[in-house]
Amino acid sequence: MNYLEIHPVDQNDLSAKIKTVFGSSGYSGLSSITLINSGMGSGKSNIMADLPFALKGFHGITIVLEKNQHLQTQIRKSFNKSASVDKICLIDIDEANVEYKIREGRLRGSRPVVFLNNVGHKSGKHLKTVVLLIKLLKSFSSVDKLALIDENDNQLTSLTGGVNSKLDHPAGIMTTEYAGVLGQDDSLNIYDILREYSVKCIGLSGTMNNMICSKLPSLGYNAKDICIINVYPIKSLYENLQIIPMDVNNFSAIMPYLIDAEKMENKKILIAVPERKRIPEFKRNYSKNLGQPISSVTIDGTNEKERTTDKWKDEFKNAKYVFGINIITTGFDLSTWVEGQEFSLGILYRRLSDKISQPLSKNDEHVLHMDTAASLMQLLARLRKGGLFLIPSKLDGRSLYDRLVEVFNCIKNGLNEYDWLGGGAAIRQVERYHQGLQIALIQNIREGNRPIVDGILSDLKSLTEREFEIEMKANLDSRSSLDHVFWTGWIGCLWMTYLVEHEASLSAEAKQVKKAQIIANHRRGISIKGGGLRSERIENEMIIEEVKKRANNRCGHCGRTFYEGYIPQICHMRRNDDEGAATLENLFYGHSGCDATFDNDREILYDASNGVWLRGNAVNYNPDPRQLSEMSVENLIDRWNWEKEQQGKGHLSHLEFIEYLKNSGYIYKKYA
Repeated sequence: MNYLEIHPVDQNDLSAKIKTVFGSSGYSGLSSITLINSGMGSGKSNIMADLPFALKGFHGITIVLEKNQHLQTQIRKSFNKSASVDKICLIDIDEANVEYKIREGRLRGSRPVVFLNNVGHKSGKHLKTVVLLIKLLKSFSSVDKLALIDENDNQLTSLTGGVNSKLDHPAGIMTTEYAGVLGQDDSLNIYDILREYSVKCIGLSGTMNNMICSKLPSLGYNAKDICIINVYPIKSLYENLQIIPMDVNNFSAIMPYLIDAEKMENKKILIAVPERKRIPEFKRNYSKNLGQPISSVTIDGTNEKERTTDKWKDEFKNAKYVFGINIITTGFDLSTWVEGQEFSLGILYRRLSDKISQPLSKNDEHVLHMDTAASLMQLLARLRKGGLFLIPSKLDGRSLYDRLVEVFNCIKNGLNEYDWLGGGAAIRQVERYHQGLQIALIQNIREGNRPIVDGILSDLKSLTEREFEIEMKANLDSRSSLDHVFWTGWIGCLWMTYLVEHEASLSAEAKQVKKAQIIANHRRGISIKGGGLRSERIENEMIIEEVKKRANNRCGHCGRTFYEGYIPQICHMRRNDDEGAATLENLFYGHSGCDATFDNDREILYDASNGVWLRGNAVNYNPDPRQLSEMSVENLIDRWNWEKEQQGKGHLSHLEFIEYLKNSGYIYKKYA
């Protein structure tokens, strides 16, 4: 993963630095996806409008993905004000004859820029905008294409087809988000589509810590395909904002601020509330204490269409107060509706916990990488041009700039979280979900376990006979050595059993039977269908049955008979994350504990001459010749070489490595 840090002194400096970065690399040098984290007010809209022209060697199609029509309107203004506006052709994805307009524009020497918003899915199917996007990409498969994704982190769940890993697993999350991903026959992940059609992506956001620190696997890119550009906040933007902690529910205390702010022309007052029912209370207090009706408008997620009308814009222009209901925190700019107006005063009536932006936990007390909620800072930044923001007195009085720097440092410190997964995303949507859960579990363990985390760790131990926390802490200095494939699989198995708990139609007894079957299938190595499958290896049940028959109820590793009722685990000679196939020549049966010794502890090494090197507690093992003699020589050699690399001895010859094993206390046995 490439990482670049920029510390701009003003917006012009940032623009110049961005143009230099992209001008020198050019389109051909771009990573598959570049994530630009740049603070609020830094001029991301202008950066987006400049990028297609700053990229050396790019003459193709630019596709701009926005969250909603409101944000699309804002970004179109930036493109229309661009110095290169005479060289571009702006097109909406749902216009008639889009493909013709693109071809005509290219023939004239113009750069087509295609806009689309509300990119996502519903009821297991892509929305119309995505269908139109796919059609467009097919029609121009041989043309260079660049996707600019605004508010990338805020759109993440919809863009990834619902992948939003959280350790907390109540019915709402499990039966909607998780079950939705699990039930996908084909991936609904927009990034999968963009990769399929060779579209290079640049995602932008004001606070991307959530995404970079914990949710990169959901995109489906490997670490080597990702570039992070961390643009630290511009200090001068926030110097004129004063944050005042106080009891905002004491109307008498806030009255002097309201009176002073109402005297300022062309400046409005922002009242941020968590829900609509809080607005009447404020209006009553206002009328009672100031003796006049309040002049106001309301902005929330339900009146987006209304806000495009001239009637609403007139009301907005004349209103002194703006009530914002949560949505106020993202992409909100007064100039969208009325030029030349700003906020002079803001009052926050929201909980200080941030359930939107915390990386992977919904627990109010567990902040993981953050001391300051990202969406709270988005809100405070609405007054970045100067003014006062009254906030609940529980929050400390640090400046907005200091809070922002902390989050940008979080991004720098969170870059290596992907290493716990070997830097590689799974193929299936549902497995990416499980990978995110694994990072979540690790982050929570590092920060101090919550009760729900202790419960998950206990459940994993009962399923695997292994200790996730111990293995994780043993690999703090070599994260990629964690047996992440094993743990991703078992975390996924556990989550599917959690989902069963929320199936209201099943009796308690039926739930136990279904959960036992899920666990049994996972131990046998049978993959479930669905889960956003695109090109996955599915182990054939007939092969599994042959492996089981050949095992004759004995563990391939230790040779002991399985006790009655024990469900063995499928073991790979050549690891499946090292292109090990699900074939009779590569699979055998074993205890999960024995396979842990094989996979994670390096105490069992099979060679290609029907022999095995054993160390530690494994010296008493007598591997089952009936199973192991069926392994192909190629798979045995590949595993042997993989083990050499894991022990840092890849440079040794075969004979040198054997000498090393002898000196390290390994005992050699023949198993056939």
